Amino acid sequence: MACSPGVDNHFTHLEIKPLTPDQLPQVLTLDHLCFGGLWTEPGYQREIVSPNSALLVLEASRAAFSHNNQRFQSVSSEVTPPLSIGDTAAIIGVGCVWFVLEEAHITILGIDPRYRQQGLGTLLLMTLLNVAVHRGSAWATLEVRQSNSIAQALYKQIGFTVIGQRKHYYPDTKENALVFWHQGLQEPSFAENLAHREQLVCERIKALGWILQPFSLASL
Repeated sequence: MACSPGVDNHFTHLEIKPLTPDQLPQVLTLDHLCFGGLWTEPGYQREIVSPNSALLVLEASRAAFSHNNQRFQSVSSEVTPPLSIGDTAAIIGVGCVWFVLEEAHITILGIDPRYRQQGLGTLLLMTLLNVAVHRGSAWATLEVRQSNSIAQALYKQIGFTVIGQRKHYYPDTKENALVFWHQGLQEPSFAENLAHREQLVCERIKALGWILQPFSLASL
């Protein structure tokens, strides 16, 4: 069952931001959960410093207070000091996009299995596509497991189409990958469709109790 804010989960806030070196241990654990160990630590380190990629993580955290004082303590000298980062935040999603000439190649996209079916993967995908638009990409490509019908349905809803297949692409199962492609990223209609879908998924996530922090393209 998916995990969302509530009595069994102390995380309340969500934020998408660039991966930092200190978060590598968490991301490697998440990589094993989502992809069976697709990328190594040196691989992630290369993406962090590469000017031709954007490596983002979805961080769930809890706040010590809120400004409206409805869910947390207000600011005062009695506020309990924050615990360690392991107790107050966790990486629950990761996504990466490479930029090659006019192409944006989405290389990984994964959400911790405990936090799926809430729209978080869609939110991360939308963010990667927004980054691609910002970087001037004309089209986007990605691979998805042939058996992953849920992800395929999502990509098709956004406007991706299947253009090919890669045999035995995934090393853990030797499963084939379907290659998806989307053109026209710089067209106004794409930006409008993306903004509309992003609004819908944000409303869904907020309705589940999450507090979303805004993502800034300036952080890249």
